[in-house]
Amino acid sequence: RSRQCGILVSLGIIKQPYYRPSSVQTSTIDNSEDENSSRRSRRNVLKLGSAGLLAGLAGCTGGENTSSSETVTAAFVYDDVAKGVSFINSHEEARKEVEQRYDWLETQQSYEVEVEDSEAIFRRYAQEGVDIVFGNGFGYQDPMATLSQEFTDVRWENCAGFRTNENLGLFYTNQEEARYVLGKAAAMLMDDGESLGYIGSFPIALTKRNINALTLGARSVDPEATTIPQFVNTWYDPPKEQQATESLAESAAGSVFQVTDSAAPPQTANELGIFGTGMWGSMNDEGGENYLSGVVCNWTPHYDRKLNQVRDGEWESEFVYGGFE
Repeated sequence: RSRQCGILVSLGIIKQPYYRPSSVQTSTIDNSEDENSSRRSRRNVLKLGSAGLLAGLAGCTGGENTSSSETVTAAFVYDDVAKGVSFINSHEEARKEVEQRYDWLETQQSYEVEVEDSEAIFRRYAQEGVDIVFGNGFGYQDPMATLSQEFTDVRWENCAGFRTNENLGLFYTNQEEARYVLGKAAAMLMDDGESLGYIGSFPIALTKRNINALTLGARSVDPEATTIPQFVNTWYDPPKEQQATESLAESAAGSVFQVTDSAAPPQTANELGIFGTGMWGSMNDEGGENYLSGVVCNWTPHYDRKLNQVRDGEWESEFVYGGFE
């Protein structure tokens, strides 16, 4: 329990929020059934266990609570509130877990910070003397890049952007690998002639590369597999995500994937009788009997490693892109 190093990724039954590989039980699908068996019988196989993909960012995590007179202060800035199974909540759960580990760590949070207001919030934290700022939003990268040049005594880390400098680090998950596996699974289970549906937030690189990976995974099973994208131009809007799911189903999508936050897609997919998937955490409860699998992101190892680096005076700017390896 003293140290956990590297990436935790598995296709299997999730036993607890964060776990060692040894605690994962992999579920298997019996391939002996006739190819013409109904989709319903294939779904029955999935009921044996809800499969999930757990990805933790690279690094080592210290497991012992240590005492020190030196305090590390960390600020976490979010563009939304921590609700349900979502991008923000996945970070909040990691923040809480790391804060509970160390009595030398103090954290502060700001929620629902719009991009146009973020520079003032970041500046306030820097002026107050926090040791490190985590800006968890794609749109935060420009103000963070500017302020990291001005406040060089503060460490800066942006999640989901693409800009770095000597005082600004970048971290994100390599979801393409998980999407490839999900595309493969969907192609194995969908009926002939059905496409994969994908609900994208915005037509940006991190969305497009996930669509590509999903399609490549499906084509490793069915060379003719196609993916239909629907962009909703928001990270969270349940009515829009529901409407997009319905539209994809009408376009002969046999499964629906997403990079948005709400559980509306898997819930709607279940009601429509097609496969649904989750994002950031397990949405198995909402997806019901038609829930295929999903991507579960564990940010705790990254926060743990970076905060310990700050305390030890060893922090440096990195581009961390945690995947299967």
